Amino acid sequence: MAVNSFFVFQQKYANGKPVYDAANPLNMYVDQPTVRDTVACPAAPGCVGLYRPDGFINDADRRPFHDPAPKWILGHSSYLSYGRFDASFTLRAYLGNWVYNNVASAGGAYQNLTGSAMPSNLHASVLTTGFVVPQYYSDYYVEDASFLRMDNITLGYSLTYRGQPLHVFATVQNAFTITGYSGVDPTAGLNGLDNNIYPRARTITTGLSVRF
Repeated sequence: MAVNSFFVFQQKYANGKPVYDAANPLNMYVDQPTVRDTVACPAAPGCVGLYRPDGFINDADRRPFHDPAPKWILGHSSYLSYGRFDASFTLRAYLGNWVYNNVASAGGAYQNLTGSAMPSNLHASVLTTGFVVPQYYSDYYVEDASFLRMDNITLGYSLTYRGQPLHVFATVQNAFTITGYSGVDPTAGLNGLDNNIYPRARTITTGLSVRF
């Protein structure tokens, strides 16, 4: 596991949804084998090597989980022309990168409506999790952020006006992104932490090129 992996609790699930039981965290998270026991292990339940679970959920039960760095970075650029028309584009892809969706973990709890004098909006994930208080270190919020992005695309048309060659074009930057990540931007934040960043802008530019 990479040294910059996310350090989170292993969430338990029932019927495809994360378990929520604030009164008993052992029902929510996996009790990792963290206590050395040379006598009972490996015969005791849950033992791994000479270590067994201690019956409590605390920071010792957090584990490294996935890596924010992509395993593969791919790119492709092309220029095409047909008659008077031309087009160019640049594609970029990250594969195998993961993001911790802190927007969802901070906003995905019903406490945000009832726990303060000024209620705040809820993240839609609360409809799946049912979390009453935020679960900041649940691996539920670590999401596959692999993506394919059209960084820019330009379309042009060449013509002649009074003997002078003209070229009309339009360029779109950040044209589209294909990803399974539920947040705003799969490249968000520092070291894979999506912490409510400002959305990346899409820019449209048009122009006319004249040669004399």
